[in-house]
Amino acid sequence: MKAIKLLATCGLLLGSFAANAALLECYGDITRSYISDDGTVYIKSTWKPQDYTAMCNVSQDRLGVNPEVCKGWLTYITTSIVTKKKVVVTYANVPSCTEIPAYGGSPKPTYIMLMDQ
Repeated sequence: MKAIKLLATCGLLLGSFAANAALLECYGDITRSYISDDGTVYIKSTWKPQDYTAMCNVSQDRLGVNPEVCKGWLTYITTSIVTKKKVVVTYANVPSCTEIPAYGGSPKPTYIMLMDQ
C-alpha cells in the first residue's frame, strides 16, 4: 500500500513538473538589436514587432544567463540580422510569443537556435 501511495505521489510531482517545464518556441526573424550601456542585449523580432525584448547581458549575469552564453547568443543574433536567417528562441512558462514582457521585464530565453533558412 505504501508503494502505491509513493508511486502516485511521484507521478503527480512529475506530471506537474512536466506541465510547468513546457517550452514555447518563437520562430522568425530578428529585425533589429541593440546593447544598452549596462550591457543588456535587446532584440526586435517578427513574433513581437511592437517592442524590444531583453535577451541577456554581456557584462553580468541576467536571470541566470552568464555573459559568456550571452556573447554566444549575440553572435547568433548578429548573424541572423546580417544573413536574414530565421531563429528559434525558446522560453519557459510564457503564454505566447506576442505576450513576452518587453524590455527589462522580459524573461530569460532557454536557448537561441540559428536556422538554415
